[in-house]
Parts: sequence; C-alpha cells; structure tokens
Amino acid sequence: MNKLAIATAAVLAVAGCQKSPGATASAGTERADCRVGSAGATDRCDTGLLCLSELCVRPPPANCQAVAEKLASFEVGNYAPRDQRAKVIADKQTACVAAVVSKDEGECIARATDRWAAAKCAPSMFPGMASSGNSDCAAVIEKITGAMPANVSGDPQMAAQLGRTMDVMKQSCVEDAWPDDLKRCVLAAPPGQITGMQACNDKMPKALQDKMTARLMDSMQKR
Repeated sequence: MNKLAIATAAVLAVAGCQKSPGATASAGTERADCRVGSAGATDRCDTGLLCLSELCVRPPPANCQAVAEKLASFEVGNYAPRDQRAKVIADKQTACVAAVVSKDEGECIARATDRWAAAKCAPSMFPGMASSGNSDCAAVIEKITGAMPANVSGDPQMAAQLGRTMDVMKQSCVEDAWPDDLKRCVLAAPPGQITGMQACNDKMPKALQDKMTARLMDSMQKR
C-alpha cells in the first residue's frame, strides 16, 4: 500500500470513530443521558433502564422463570393441574421478559406475599393494576357511602364508624388497585341502593377481599 493510500485509510478510520452531529443518542435511551427531570423520576429513562450518575443503564435482569413461578402461585396456586400451571408460568415468563424486569424487581417479587405487593415491585409487569391507581376510587367510595341506609348515616356513632370504614376501603381501593371491572360495576349500580351493588362482589377476587378484611380488622384493633 502506498503512502497516499495509507493516509487516506487513516483519515477514514478516524472519521468513522467520531460521532456525527445527527447520531447523538436520544436522552433516556440506553447509555444516553437521563431525561431532564426531578431526581428519582421514573420517566427519566426508557422502560427497563435506570438513571445512575445521570446515565441510563440496563440493570441485571431478573430470573424470569422464578418470577413466573411465584406469580403463578398467586394466580392458580401451587396445586393447580400441571397443564394449567405450565401455561400460566409460560405467560408470566413472557411478560417478565417483555417488561424487562430487573434483578432487584425480581427479588422483590420473590418476597411478595400477594399479587398486589408484587405489582408494586414491578409496575411495568402489571399494566392493568398500574393504570387503575386512584383515578376512580374517590367516586367509588362516595357511591358506596351514598348507598348506606339512612339510619346508619343518621346515628352519630354509626356515622363515625361508617366514615372510618370508608377511609379504609378507599385506602384499599388505591393501594391494592381494585380491578377496573369492580369499580365500573359499583359506579354503574343504581344510586342509593346497596343491594344493587351486591352483584359487584363477584368482581372482587378472594385474595383482595381477604386483604381488605385484614385492613378493616387492623383498623378496628387500633381503635
């Protein structure tokens, strides 16, 4: 190779290593700067990435097989028919991979005692629960309160008890992410008729009923 060819190759090599003005990675993507925002904001990096030292990095992944098995135990139990459990595990494993669940999130799920606690560990894996939030909870509790018999709200002691109960139910609605089907059912029930809401009970999973009952019992014990 002559000197001119060598020099040309060297220039091209150097130019190829330099970033072009239009090739700058978008903020929030992997190995790029975090998006501008308050410290700890969850939207500073794309899904599955963490903002560390103002740089978006991908944390170690979770053991999605273990995550799937734990979530399957919440959904169908440990003694469900093998084929049924295998399908749930496969679906949960696929969801875990798609949500880019991190190792820390996976370890958090391993310690969870129910699916609501697991949803707080990895919200991206539970979009339905995450979207529910507290958007309709105030209206739902107001609807339930308005359906209580007049003799309850008219008695000061019973009214106070009702208020405390409704506070606990609202906390459950928000923190335990009541299913959207349940909230829609309550809101669609005839106003002022508690019997019209009885059909909504079927839309509250037993695990959620147990969790709300535990909240109510704990509130009573504290009083």
